[in-house]
Amino acid sequence: MTDFDNSPLSIGPNQGQMSNALNLPTQSKPSNGAHLGHLLALLSLPQMGPSRLTKLLSGTSAQDIWHFFQQGDIKGVGTSVGLPLGERELLSSECQVLAKQAEVSEKQMLKWCRLSRQLQPEEKLSAYMEQQVSVAELSSPSYPKRLYDDIEPPAILFWKGNLNVLENHPTAAIVGTRSCSNYGREVAFELGQSLAASGVAVVSGLALGIDTAAHKGVLSANKAPPVGVVGSGLNMIYPKSNRVLWEEVASKGLLLSETPLDIAPERWRFPARNRVIAALADVVVIVESMEKGGALFTAEEAAQRGKPVFAVPGPIRSPASYGTNRLLAEGCMPLCDVNDVLVALGIPTSNALKVSESQATELSLEKQKLLEAFGWQPAGLDQLVERSGMSLSDVAVYLEELQSSGHIIRRGLWYERGSQK
Repeated sequence: MTDFDNSPLSIGPNQGQMSNALNLPTQSKPSNGAHLGHLLALLSLPQMGPSRLTKLLSGTSAQDIWHFFQQGDIKGVGTSVGLPLGERELLSSECQVLAKQAEVSEKQMLKWCRLSRQLQPEEKLSAYMEQQVSVAELSSPSYPKRLYDDIEPPAILFWKGNLNVLENHPTAAIVGTRSCSNYGREVAFELGQSLAASGVAVVSGLALGIDTAAHKGVLSANKAPPVGVVGSGLNMIYPKSNRVLWEEVASKGLLLSETPLDIAPERWRFPARNRVIAALADVVVIVESMEKGGALFTAEEAAQRGKPVFAVPGPIRSPASYGTNRLLAEGCMPLCDVNDVLVALGIPTSNALKVSESQATELSLEKQKLLEAFGWQPAGLDQLVERSGMSLSDVAVYLEELQSSGHIIRRGLWYERGSQK
């Protein structure tokens, strides 16, 4: 067992009624505020991952655990962790039991005990109030039902914005690779825009690439609110370039995390984040994915929960479409247009906003014809002349105008459909 905990948090609805299997002494039940403060303090300890916290809380209150931590280093704060005396001789008997219960080394437990003396649970609770971050435990009445009934519900949630979004709207997750193509970015934007315009709350991870494009599409529709699920504390914006997007999602929709404040993103937190995205969504759409990527993990988590999963077909030569095309080969449902998602959600398809059509009508018939000649793959000048049936001179002029308007992008001798967003 390593010191690094990468398991998703899983505490069942009856966790508070579990027996104290290891017979630790307990104190009287703390007040809600004191309990929450101590729980937040425990979560803030380094490498206190979801699985470890679950095991620590098995039949013992957060306040009692914190008390044991405070008294756990029987040799005193100044004792070196590396003494040949051994960690067992430095820990109290209660903390030896807790180390066994959490399945961590006694060296790790000793670190927690010493660090606990530097933290004040009351200050932790005050920090959340000051930053206007709401908190809900699994047993709280405000805890969202979508997650409460999940197979792996987070024991505690942090959010900014309106939590009622999850109950007032059908939801669809749009996820994909950070290293997306322009094709993927366009599709994600249009799906986000069309679904939001149809009253669907779009859930995504606020990562670069597909996630960002989807949420920008949602915000452009100015209809159903966006839902962002992140893998860091809500005051630790990642990536930093998405600061404005984070703030917009929080102010116009819901920004959600199971990671406490001040915790930077770590690699293992993203798969845990992706399971929350799958749990919140009624339908999951994978726009683009590399051969190995977090979006594929989201698809697996959705499948485990019996959620419909769609994959967007892509060019077989594109690395960004390898994962989605593989999902299709394995039997995943192909996404042809936004209507597929609306049908899965039971929403009349007449509500769909035809984004690509509304954009195309702003162009002349000749330019529309040239755009249609692209499909969604890069093309050279000769290919476009052959496909469109236009003269070389006309194609050259229209390409220059379409490039100026943002409808296409030039990459060397190749042209690719672009974005006006």
